[in-house]
Parts: sequence; structure tokens; C-alpha cells
Amino acid sequence: MSRFLFENKSVTIKITIEGIPIDNAIFTSLFNIFSASDLLELLITILSNTASISLILPIQIYLIFDIIGIITAFSLYSPKIKYISKDIKNENIFSQLKKLKGTGFYTISLFLALISGVVFGISPYKEPFIKALGFPIIFIGLISALSRIIWFIIGNNLKYLKRILFSRLLFYEMIFFPLALILSSQLKNPYIIVIVLAIVYGYYHARTSIIDEYYLNNFVLNKRYKATLLSFRSQIDKLFQSIFTFGIGFIIVKSYSIGFLVSGVGLLIVLLIIYPFVKKTIDRKSVV
Repeated sequence: MSRFLFENKSVTIKITIEGIPIDNAIFTSLFNIFSASDLLELLITILSNTASISLILPIQIYLIFDIIGIITAFSLYSPKIKYISKDIKNENIFSQLKKLKGTGFYTISLFLALISGVVFGISPYKEPFIKALGFPIIFIGLISALSRIIWFIIGNNLKYLKRILFSRLLFYEMIFFPLALILSSQLKNPYIIVIVLAIVYGYYHARTSIIDEYYLNNFVLNKRYKATLLSFRSQIDKLFQSIFTFGIGFIIVKSYSIGFLVSGVGLLIVLLIIYPFVKKTIDRKSVV
């Protein structure tokens, strides 16, 4: 979803800027040289250094930029685009979601959303957890760094994961994610926990393309709604992430270890209940 929104936002900005009259074409050149994120990082770096002169100075500069931004926003040129495509009668996102009922989309999405909800719901507490066990604070970003390396390694060897049947892959994930959290809750060595969690998050991100590919091959009813389909699945994930992050907080405040243990055990129990329905759905599609 985030990749989809970012790419569309970039295209929108580019179209808008290219619609500016020729005498202002310099802005088009600047857009091709600098991205918005590059300029933002540069601005933050410069403004952070002005705080050594005065604590109020960065705020004043931000105010000036805000005013410039408001004036610029109202001055943007809206390009004239003619839309020649027409919606097919009764073909919209709601009708598509209604047609997905009975296809297994919601069953598999629920299974994956539970994994996503727990993995990301527990994420804000992983650094405080290892820090409480005596992990040096200067290395606190090691989980994120190692997970990126694992993500890269697995991502470049996805051909091996793709050889595994999708139902079997989900079975392995049903065991892997809960046991990783349970193991982390029982370990006392923060360095081993860092490695375990790095593997969890690295694998989680790396296998996303496999899941997206399965959805596109099995649940797309209208090719116009491919991105919408993936976006809707992502929104289901986000819903479970927000619910679990809030709920597990009541346990985490008492004990990090108990919080991770409850997360792992609870996830395993729920996935064991849902998995037979998921496997039945996937096997039925394979036969068809």
C-alpha cells in the first residue's frame, strides 16, 4: 500500500510540474535532480544545526517555509486531462469485494493478518525488551540492520521458497512465527534474541512478494483492481496490527517476557484453528 501511494504521489507531482508554463520549466529540471525526500533530509539537517544558535530560530524558519508552502500550494497549476475510459456498469470496488466472498480471499487474509498483527504489534516493544536484558543502547538498531541483510539474502533466493506449495508455506509460517516469539520470551541472552527477531522480520518482509503474487494469480476478478485488491489486504493487516499493538500493551507493561510468550502462544492457538480452513481453500483452488 505504501509503495503504491508513494509511486502515485510521485507521478501526480511530476504531471503537475510538467504542466507549468515553459518559462517555469526550471522546476521540472529540479524535480528530476532532487526527490522530495532528499530535499526534506537536507532541510532537516540544516535546521537542526541552527538550534545551536537559538532554540527559537528553527521554529521561525519552519514557519517561513510553511507560509511559502501554503502560497505555493494555492499557486499550483492543474493540468487539463481528458478521461476517455468509462466504468463498466455494476463494476466497482464494492462489487469486487462482494464477489470475493466464498473464494477464500477473506479466510487467507485473516490468517495472514493475524501473523502480521502480532509480528508488527510486538515490534515497538522489541528494542525496550532487549535493552531491559542489558543490550548496549548504542547497538539498539542492530535488529533492524540485521533484518535488512536477511531480507536481502532471502529476497534474492525466493525461487527456492516459490517451489514450496503455498499451503505448506503457510503451515511452516504457522509454526515459525509463534515459536520464534516463544523462544525469544524464554531466552535471557539479548544477543541471541536480536538474531532471532532479525530473522523473523527479515523473512516476513522478504516473503511478501510471494503472497502478493498468489493473490494476483488467484483472487483478481477484474484486472483494473489489482492494486486495490492488494491495498485492501494490506488494510486488513493494518487493522489487526493496530488492535494487537494496543491490546498487548497491557501485558507488556508488566513483563516483556510474558508479553512475548502470550503473543507466541496465542498466535499459535488461533492459527491452528484457522489453518484447516485455509488449507481446504488452497487445495480447492489447486484442483480447479
